[in-house]
Amino acid sequence: MPYTPASLDSLPDRPLRKIFDHCGLKEKESLKRTSASLRHFHVTNQFDHELTHVLVHATSANQIYVRLQTPEEDFDIIYNQSGENHCTVAHNGGIRTIERRDMTTIAGHDLGLILQNQQSRIKELTLAFNEECRTTICEQLVDHLMHGLDNHIHGQHVILKADQFWYSGIINETPIMKILNKLQSETLTTIWLDDESEQRFHPIERIMNSDHWKGTYEVYLNGFAVRNSLKNFYHIPMGRFDIESVSTHELMELRALIIFEILEFTIMAIRDQRRFLTLFGKPRKTEGNTQIWYFRYKKKTSDNLRSMLRVQFIDKKTFIFQRFTEDQYELIEMEKSEMDTILSTPNKFKT
Repeated sequence: MPYTPASLDSLPDRPLRKIFDHCGLKEKESLKRTSASLRHFHVTNQFDHELTHVLVHATSANQIYVRLQTPEEDFDIIYNQSGENHCTVAHNGGIRTIERRDMTTIAGHDLGLILQNQQSRIKELTLAFNEECRTTICEQLVDHLMHGLDNHIHGQHVILKADQFWYSGIINETPIMKILNKLQSETLTTIWLDDESEQRFHPIERIMNSDHWKGTYEVYLNGFAVRNSLKNFYHIPMGRFDIESVSTHELMELRALIIFEILEFTIMAIRDQRRFLTLFGKPRKTEGNTQIWYFRYKKKTSDNLRSMLRVQFIDKKTFIFQRFTEDQYELIEMEKSEMDTILSTPNKFKT
């Protein structure tokens, strides 16, 4: 009887799992192409791709660039729309043409299938859309990503873990919320939204009402202003944003909080500016077009240090609220003698 050497297909699950566990993303994809049984084994066992960074960049109306990073290697995939009825995919030195498909369908579906097996935490998930791109490109790409991400055959609905979510393009809550709803709110620490349109204001009510917004640590909004209340930012320790208007009451409430580290925001107007100047009092010092106040909190840190607050008002439009402790005067470029003077001055800040 002739000897038949063992193949991967004939291996039991345990050694086959060890082989897959020690393979990188590229090797896993190669093994999956070997046979249908290996593809089935990979799908049913859900091996982690260990991606740390995922970037999807629609560089133009006819090209989508995808970069996938693992701790060991990077993968670049370029999708080009070559005509109405077909697109090309360039990866690992090879190019293939796909008939009767557009690039958003293929790119979104490919990415969804790749992320299906992502179990570890992604450090950065970035979606960027060039200003030339129509809003439909973003919406279609996200829709196909959502469809590819969920394994409809096995009834699997994937929720990803990500530290940071970055979005650049025309601010559109619908695709952004679809992505956020696929991310664990408990792991998301940073939300970055960058508007590429000429529209000054964008409604982001749904985003602000999401658990992801309420639980995040940092928020950066660039290129547009919000018409929402400053209260939506009270819980955020670090951030930068533009806001249409604020009230003195909101500024006083923010000043009383001790949870933030540094918040910077530019306003169109203070709704009751005269009252603001009365309640905040005379600035301790003025540097050029910047007015500066210092306050101290009653509550001390675990190291028995006094918590301090510096408020800068620049060009009568930008506020910077920065919290520090009395031993961190160098952090805000202050002489120790200045700090000693502030600490010895009666404080009108009642908190």
